[in-house]
Amino acid sequence: MPKVVAFEWNAEQLRVIQARIAGRSASLEKLWTFNLPTPPEERDQPETPLSEKLAQQVGELLGSLKLPRCEALVVVSRAHVELRQLTLPPAPDEELPDMVRFQASREFTALEEDWPLDFCPLDADPSQPRNVLAAAMHPRLMARLQEVCQRHRLRLVRVGVRPFTAASVILRAGADIRSTPALLVGLFSDEADLSLILDGQVVLSRCARLHGDPLQDEQGVFDLVGQVRRTIAAAQGMLGARRVEKVVLCGAGQATLALAERLRGELRQEIVVFDPTLLPAIAGAIGQVGADTLGQFVPLVGILEEHAGQAPPTLDFVHPRRRPAPPSRRPYVVAGLVTAAIVLAGTFVYGYAQDVARREEIRQLQDRLKSLEARDRQLSQLEQKVNELSAWEGESVNWLDELYRLASKLPGSEELMLRQIKGTAVAGGGQIEIDGVARSLEAIQKAELDLQDDTHAVAGKSKNELASGKHYRYEFRSTIRVQRQAEKTAQTGASRTSPARTVRRTLLPPRGQP
Repeated sequence: MPKVVAFEWNAEQLRVIQARIAGRSASLEKLWTFNLPTPPEERDQPETPLSEKLAQQVGELLGSLKLPRCEALVVVSRAHVELRQLTLPPAPDEELPDMVRFQASREFTALEEDWPLDFCPLDADPSQPRNVLAAAMHPRLMARLQEVCQRHRLRLVRVGVRPFTAASVILRAGADIRSTPALLVGLFSDEADLSLILDGQVVLSRCARLHGDPLQDEQGVFDLVGQVRRTIAAAQGMLGARRVEKVVLCGAGQATLALAERLRGELRQEIVVFDPTLLPAIAGAIGQVGADTLGQFVPLVGILEEHAGQAPPTLDFVHPRRRPAPPSRRPYVVAGLVTAAIVLAGTFVYGYAQDVARREEIRQLQDRLKSLEARDRQLSQLEQKVNELSAWEGESVNWLDELYRLASKLPGSEELMLRQIKGTAVAGGGQIEIDGVARSLEAIQKAELDLQDDTHAVAGKSKNELASGKHYRYEFRSTIRVQRQAEKTAQTGASRTSPARTVRRTLLPPRGQP
């Protein structure tokens, strides 16, 4: 849980809180109150809050506390800021910062460009004239705050206004002051913050100097009663037919209750005492300071809770309201650059992938080329063998053709049937020996004559009558001398149609033949 320090000072006192932020809540650890040795004659001078001497005194007291290095929240008195209610033309909220700065330069007494300026809208309808409460702080006071924080290793992150941070706590605590106008009274020694609460907002705030502490001095009570009456009278012009119905006194202890009873009798008003000891954030610090002075820490509790995120700050001079920045073109530029980078990367990846694919394709083609070259070498060797076989084949007898010739020349099986065919290659051609049976000698003679032609010489070897022949009465044996014919060997095996291939397709015996 990060630690944070909140402090507030005026010409008389310094109040400091050390707390821890846990989630959206703040828990107080330590509280300190210091009296500042400011001479009475200097307390009411306008330059006193801006003086280097007072800032040095505050810095010495903070240094004595041995605070950790952490964030710092500062609350300034209403007396240290210039506050004005401004009426502006109808405008949306985003145009209000520029309009407030322009109008404030006319209506503020000493506002310059370097003055921190913040405001809080009092209405929310952009179609109606806009009312805002603007606050400006002297830049030298902001410089003093920065100087004190840097000297003690504190990082200034928020600067609020005392009555506004106090009102935020009381409103969130559930005090019944939202429905009716109420006057919030905060006591800080001989100073009193008087703030008019209307519809849950601070619309008017004064810081009154008293001649004594109302909790301890009769003159202080008398001055406080007069200041309350004057503030109620000033607020009546803003309320119209309405009137202040409650006075809320912030504090605890018997002195605060006695003062509330005194105000009730003097003002004839309903007096409500807001007890800060009921706040969860302050419960752990009860007893570190007197009960009568515990109400002085309510503004610091308010800025701590705003910093923790329980409520947006009403006024903050470190982060004042500004016109929203125009939509940055950076996202579009970044998106364009990212798109271009993605396209470029995609192009590179695609090109690289295509290059890898082409290299792989080239490698595959080279492997295929090597395979085809090896196959071509094998085919060349095979072609050489085929040519040699074709040359050899051209010198021998085509036995398939001869078988086809025998099947076509011999008579049918009812006249003659071959039992054996024997072909033998001899010089200059071939020799076929056939052995068969026949029905008659005429069938044998006819077969020999039919087989005889210019390239075939038939010689009968034997003819014998069968003793037990029924259908076939004779057996015979003949020799056919085949002479080789010259063939054109120049043609390739692919362009020639061999009679042997024709035989393979057409050599079928006639129906009824074996």
